[in-house]
Amino acid sequence: GVENGRIYLFAQEGTTEITGSVEASDIKLLGKEVLLKEQAIIDASSDTQGGKVLIGGGYKGQDIDIPLAEHVLIDSEVQILADAKQTGNGGEIIIWSEENTGFLGSLSAKGGDLSGDGGFIEVSGKKGLTFEGLVDLTATHGKTGYLLIDPDNINIIPTGTDPATGQTFNTVGNVNISGNNISSALNSANLVLQANLDIVIGDDIINTSTNDLTLQAGGNITSSGGPFTLQLNGGDFTAIFNDAGAANSGGAASFVANNLKINTFGGKIVIQQGSLGNSFQGGILLTGTSLNARTLLNVLNGPIELSLNPNNN
Repeated sequence: GVENGRIYLFAQEGTTEITGSVEASDIKLLGKEVLLKEQAIIDASSDTQGGKVLIGGGYKGQDIDIPLAEHVLIDSEVQILADAKQTGNGGEIIIWSEENTGFLGSLSAKGGDLSGDGGFIEVSGKKGLTFEGLVDLTATHGKTGYLLIDPDNINIIPTGTDPATGQTFNTVGNVNISGNNISSALNSANLVLQANLDIVIGDDIINTSTNDLTLQAGGNITSSGGPFTLQLNGGDFTAIFNDAGAANSGGAASFVANNLKINTFGGKIVIQQGSLGNSFQGGILLTGTSLNARTLLNVLNGPIELSLNPNNN
């Protein structure tokens, strides 16, 4: 239905299919299956702030009042917008399914042209995710927004699919991402890669934007087969293992780096143990690894923080 600038479409036992335009400040497209096809435009933008778009469910599928889709498919020419056009912050776009999500279109939650920060976007499939689309969370006069990708396992490897344009994340429960692909995503978003289980670093990540990269794993974060370089250009690098935000039962987990070089050129480097499942075993193990948060001229040096949970035993 439509009410007070809100549009709520819900096919309880069937398919919600959109091929045209939907415009409102608050949009919910829900159903057993949600299909956005052809040149559909979902627009929650306004002059003063970005709106909210929920497709298939709410944030991480956690809102019990929002029914969850089994499957979501968004075609390559589909646009989903939650921009602040003049002033204000970009909005929120959530794409969620309990089974598989296929996203091939474009997402935008930009800050206003005159003022404001970029918004927040989550793209998730609980059991499978194909991400072959474009994301823009930039802000001309503010902070870049955040893109969250959260499968079970994340492998950063050279053979992770690279896109012709944009970003490509392919997964069936897991996701393989190349370092080039991560760098592409970082050009227009602060990127959060959150794995319910483990993250493996097996490729170089070299980025020239000032955006932040965050790795969060319910289990281990490891690098293997190096040497590898993880290089940002003033952005912060954060790695949290045993992360409490993961959908995992917890257990012994560590950050293990072998032959890894981390340079942020002034950004913070934070490696820490979370508190998932109140389990505090594990540690931070660095072998042949360097951490460098200095700028080229040592003008503005970022802090380096390594920390275990106080309850670690």
